Amino acid sequence: MTFSDDTPTVRRSPAEWAALLLRLRDAYDALPSGGRADLKTPNADVLRTEGAAWSLLTRVYRSELDAGTMTERDLGLLIVPLWLFPLAAHDPHDADAFRFGAWLRNVYPGTRGENLLRQLLGARTPKALLRHTADALGGAGRRSAVAWGALGAHLVFWQFAGRPRTIVLEQWASAFYRAQPPSTPGVIPHDD
Repeated sequence: MTFSDDTPTVRRSPAEWAALLLRLRDAYDALPSGGRADLKTPNADVLRTEGAAWSLLTRVYRSELDAGTMTERDLGLLIVPLWLFPLAAHDPHDADAFRFGAWLRNVYPGTRGENLLRQLLGARTPKALLRHTADALGGAGRRSAVAWGALGAHLVFWQFAGRPRTIVLEQWASAFYRAQPPSTPGVIPHDD
């Protein structure tokens, strides 16, 4: 399977995608270090066909697949956040308040943050989204964790063309420009 321009249909709410992603993140965190290493690859197309990735996805979502409430296409939407898991730790605190745009502003308070945001907003393919999100997460290192349910749901919804993608991009930009640059870079942003 490779990335496609076919527009999938939105069948789940952001909260439902977030819950699915948190299950996947928990399963990823439970893997032995060798299992996590099997999922590290710089090429999303390779990961999409990688046995380790599909094995993890089908194991985590076996009951949904068996019940017909999840399809292989749905699993494919989860590849983007799965590929990014190794780049940032999970912060389970105040996940509802996590805003990726504010996180960018806090971790990259200068022009670097503005450049990353412009690249993310300009991404037109899943490969470009992966590359720019990986730049943001990888450049932050382990000093700043993200709420994977919230960020992962945005990454999934970005893959839906039209209004779902537009909403994600608007939320990232709005949160970035509303956030005050931190006095201490690397502080995880949350709404007050």
